[in-house]
Amino acid sequence: MKIFNKAIYKSDRKTLIAMIIWAVVLSALMVASMSMYPIVSKAIASLPQELKDIVGPINNINDYFAAQACETWILFVGIYGATLAYKLITKQLKGREFELVYTAPFSRGEIVRTKALRLFINVSLVNIFVAVFSGVSLYVWGQINIANFVLFSALAYVATLSISYFVFALCLLFDFNMNAFGCILVLAAFYLFYTFSANVATLGYFTPISVISGNVLTAGLAGIKYYGVPLAIWSVASLVLCMLGFAKFKKADLC
Repeated sequence: MKIFNKAIYKSDRKTLIAMIIWAVVLSALMVASMSMYPIVSKAIASLPQELKDIVGPINNINDYFAAQACETWILFVGIYGATLAYKLITKQLKGREFELVYTAPFSRGEIVRTKALRLFINVSLVNIFVAVFSGVSLYVWGQINIANFVLFSALAYVATLSISYFVFALCLLFDFNMNAFGCILVLAAFYLFYTFSANVATLGYFTPISVISGNVLTAGLAGIKYYGVPLAIWSVASLVLCMLGFAKFKKADLC
């Protein structure tokens, strides 16, 4: 039994072009955001104390990164992963763009495993791009705690993979009826839960984006109480849903 199919994997190479564009744009966005730190820090320093309390503490480059760039990283890489999952499953299989699925003797197991591998590699590469340029920006504009940055990069990577495979599973489970708008709604729901978790902590368990709440760059592992449980929940949930979607896909006829 083949685990992956080389022909199917090669047919998805066109997704690499979009991946490179996303990686370059997001990396440039992170660098541009970090380059604004001197201007933003001076502007905040000139604010009255009442407004500083509203904005929150930005005492150094790490606080600024946590307040600005972390959110951009996870949200936009999550959007990329979710839309790629939709394209690999719903758009190709339902839209019948992937002719090899219907003309060659591929098992359904090979199809979904190969699509999952392509999703893993592309999301991983985008995260690597963003991590490298973010790390360089932190080094250029201020001090960087390498251990904490590596920890955050790993957590952001797991969070974006969880989002990507959650949508991947939904596409399989809902008989390819998931569309691009549905992918954006999933991300919007995750982001809303993260936003409101500042006031209602329990809502943080409903989104993998909660990894941002721990301010990992400053707190390190001490912030694990904020992100540890939600990240574990969504990692396991995405894995379980993928397994259920895989089982359903193998049994159902291609539509």
